[in-house]
Amino acid sequence: MGKILVVDDEPKNLKLMEALLTPLGHQLLFAQDGQEALDKAKSDHPDLILLDIQMPILNGFEAAKLLKDGKETSNIPIVMVTAFNAVEDRVKALEVGADDFLAKPVDKTELRARVTTLLKVKAYNDSMINYQKTLESEVAKKTAELK
Repeated sequence: MGKILVVDDEPKNLKLMEALLTPLGHQLLFAQDGQEALDKAKSDHPDLILLDIQMPILNGFEAAKLLKDGKETSNIPIVMVTAFNAVEDRVKALEVGADDFLAKPVDKTELRARVTTLLKVKAYNDSMINYQKTLESEVAKKTAELK
């Protein structure tokens, strides 16, 4: 199961996500604004971030952009979860680096399906990154031996 960072400034929304995702066995982390999300993403290394757009300090668009620009956090999938439902908001979310978008009120089945899919993609990407590092290490070792 994955480690999911849920970011929303409304406690009732955090509790709803907890109720929807806990039965699936995921480890949940919570943040109430974009800055707290950045800090937790860097320290706790979640596998997925569910990010509200309308929040104090840093809104979701700003936080997503900073997360995707950060070396430690750029590979974490982000799902924007928001009451904003206009096409422009969806496009902006994707432009700043979000991997997916869910409109509130969230459908339980859709949320669980998207979370499951993105966690599989993240696990695959992580394994490919680790494999690449192993190969690079082996090439460096063989190169050194040949010299």
